[in-house]
Amino acid sequence: MMYYNFEKHKEFLYLDLFVYLIPISIILGNLIINIVSAACIFIYFLLIYKRKIIYNNYKNYFFVLYSITAFLLLNLIFSKNFQLSFVSILGFLRYYFLFLVILFCLNEIENFEKVFTKIVFVLVLFVIFDVLFQHFFLKDIFGYEINSSHGRRLSGPFGDEKVAGAFISKLFFLASLYIYKINKGIKIILTIIILSAVTIILSNERSSSIIFLTAGFVFFIFCNMQFLKKSILFLLTLSSVLFLVNSSANLKSHFIEVPLKHFQDNHYRAHYLTSYEIFKDHKLIGSGIKTFRHVCGDKKYENIKTKYVSNRCATHTHNIYLEILSETGIIGITIFTILNFYVLISLIKDYFKKKFLNEITLLLFCNFFILFWPLQTTGSFFSTWNGIFYWIFLSFFFHFKNKLASESI
Repeated sequence: MMYYNFEKHKEFLYLDLFVYLIPISIILGNLIINIVSAACIFIYFLLIYKRKIIYNNYKNYFFVLYSITAFLLLNLIFSKNFQLSFVSILGFLRYYFLFLVILFCLNEIENFEKVFTKIVFVLVLFVIFDVLFQHFFLKDIFGYEINSSHGRRLSGPFGDEKVAGAFISKLFFLASLYIYKINKGIKIILTIIILSAVTIILSNERSSSIIFLTAGFVFFIFCNMQFLKKSILFLLTLSSVLFLVNSSANLKSHFIEVPLKHFQDNHYRAHYLTSYEIFKDHKLIGSGIKTFRHVCGDKKYENIKTKYVSNRCATHTHNIYLEILSETGIIGITIFTILNFYVLISLIKDYFKKKFLNEITLLLFCNFFILFWPLQTTGSFFSTWNGIFYWIFLSFFFHFKNKLASESI
């Protein structure tokens, strides 16, 4: 058990204690996320005020912030709905500061990385257990019943929000950093991948299931384990998934029959086509952050080629790339794409060059793949609940990037 030295952490104004609440707040909901985020950012600025050197040490990240803010203000001026965009830009800035907060804690506070990933690992296991409990006993440990809308949906501790599978998939590989750190090895990670895959499929979240299984396959291929053992575990996982889907009429319908029937045309296609048409009308800086829900109803978009044209509107486009393309235009998608290519190329290079940390790089790559693979349906990049996962990942990526750079000197 790790002893927390309150006297020593006083110099950080106990910032880490508040940051440890971030993973827990994701389960508790948007209100708690906002309260915890605000507390973390407030303490962080107090630290900057007390210790000016913090700003100097992270000034490059602040310069990036200034550049992005300048573009966001331009985007706001030409937004099709000033109020929606203004609130969303404040939310974006909040998460950028939260990214700086987590990065600071990872870089400066001893044992923060281990404690934070341990908390995430415990929470992921808790959600897995709760979803499985709900599957077998029809209620989770908090009394939430199985939701029958859109099939048999398991939500576990999230209640009416059907996001348990997304939570597990988006945090699993980050949580696995803890397993690697305590030297428990790849076998445990691979075993939990199988358990997680089964749980996510049972949650009936199709996109989360597909992207997690694909990332798990990538991990199987590149992890440091004997080929025979990897092959056995892979076949075991594949057999479990096929048996699970084939043995349930609900899962078989949701994962096989419905996608095959609606593969060429569906309501997601309507969202995608509408977002592309919005981009064509606002090429340079977009229609304004979070304005898809406001603009999509315009009559000019009734001519998109889909029989689901009446379902073209939603709160977001269900794909972060099309969301950024339509709402921030060429400038926004260029910034976003450059960042993603930088992360992708860095992870690939580090995996093959820095063999002493290649398992960590592989875990980060799988996390990156789940969050940023373009050919998937997603939540909104600018939303409170869905958006937080991207910034947590980026904090860990830049932390390890800095760590690798310093160890190479």
